[in-house]
Amino acid sequence: MTYSTPPGWYPVLDPGPDGAAQERWWDGAAWTADVRPVPAGPGVTSKRGARVGLVIALVLVVLAAGAGVTVWATRGDDQASPPTLAKSSLTAGPSPSPSASPTPTPSPTQAPTPTPSPAPPSLPSLPSTRSVQELSRGWEVPVPSGWRIDDHGDKVTLQFSTTPYSCDIGSGSCVRANFAVVAERADGASAQAVARAEMATHAPTLYGDLTSTRTVVSAPVTVAGVTGYAERWRVEPVKGVPGYVLVVAVRAAGGGFTVLVGSTDEHPDAPKPELLDQLVAAIRPLPGSTGGTTGTSV
Repeated sequence: MTYSTPPGWYPVLDPGPDGAAQERWWDGAAWTADVRPVPAGPGVTSKRGARVGLVIALVLVVLAAGAGVTVWATRGDDQASPPTLAKSSLTAGPSPSPSASPTPTPSPTQAPTPTPSPAPPSLPSLPSTRSVQELSRGWEVPVPSGWRIDDHGDKVTLQFSTTPYSCDIGSGSCVRANFAVVAERADGASAQAVARAEMATHAPTLYGDLTSTRTVVSAPVTVAGVTGYAERWRVEPVKGVPGYVLVVAVRAAGGGFTVLVGSTDEHPDAPKPELLDQLVAAIRPLPGSTGGTTGTSV
């Protein structure tokens, strides 16, 4: 068990100028510059002499390259040995603690090289064999493989869908997925505000009365080189299977926002929702288009 040596006067190895024994003050952590003759008189004994028989101090003074190292050992009798001062430490000014080790000179360290952040994963290419020119916006829009180009009224400028199947909803004919560009431009403070407002309208239009909705994606998106905003909801209808609705709003060249709407059922026969993301990402501006002509061509 190791104990710290208490502050006090302790004998030193070198005698004073008159040859008398000396003591030096130990402050509990380091030697000080205070030195005095050993007090004389009956009954006065140095602390070191009082501990003979209780403490055996072994002093090893090793001088190497002009530096002194002091080592001491104590018996395991739960008593502390007074510090022993080597001759090499009898110099003017404060002395280092007997247990102090030289402080290494700090060496310059090279700053760690930052690890580059991984690039966000890119969407796979949309499987497509043809495209539609949406002249009113100046876009070329790819048609997913296996989808058909639908006839449309004046509410949309183009519309695609998967093969219809018989169902007991509405007209009795349903599709597993579709995509359209809304003809009328929407107004709003931002693409995000427009996308959220349009979602509240189009989700029940596509799936009927809903029992619950959940936002799956809400993030910026790029359409034909222009930044817009996308909202994707998962919806639970009262009748039919659940599905996903995607609404994208992007600022139009003539003012307002163009709205794109897509949906896909949560069904093994339906495309994955990510196919709609691929479709939006694959829209390209027509070369030299001003976006001022109305109509479509296939």
